Amino acid sequence: MVAMSVIKITYKPDKNEIINQQISQPGVTIALTPTVEPEPPITEPETNYDEDFPLWQLLPYSGAGFTVDRYLSPKTLGVKIKGIDKKIVEERIKTWLLQNKIEEGSHKIEYLN
Repeated sequence: MVAMSVIKITYKPDKNEIINQQISQPGVTIALTPTVEPEPPITEPETNYDEDFPLWQLLPYSGAGFTVDRYLSPKTLGVKIKGIDKKIVEERIKTWLLQNKIEEGSHKIEYLN
């Protein structure tokens, strides 16, 4: 009959530690050194901010009856509207710009077909 070694290790994941080690074969000594690999640091997602196109990551933006589709040129937004007055759309886009900390009057709106 071949003697077998049985090793029992109790690991406590919430504390990331080994709390108990048992070896069932007499005369056998095993030293266990737990190795903990550090988790990579949490970093904020990279933001590619461009002063001429500050809202590009939020586009397209849609509201009731309109879509801010894309930048046509620096600080010029292309907007598609359906069945809604341009004045209402302008007010809603103005509100959206202010909510995103864009200075009033800094962007031009061009309507697309």
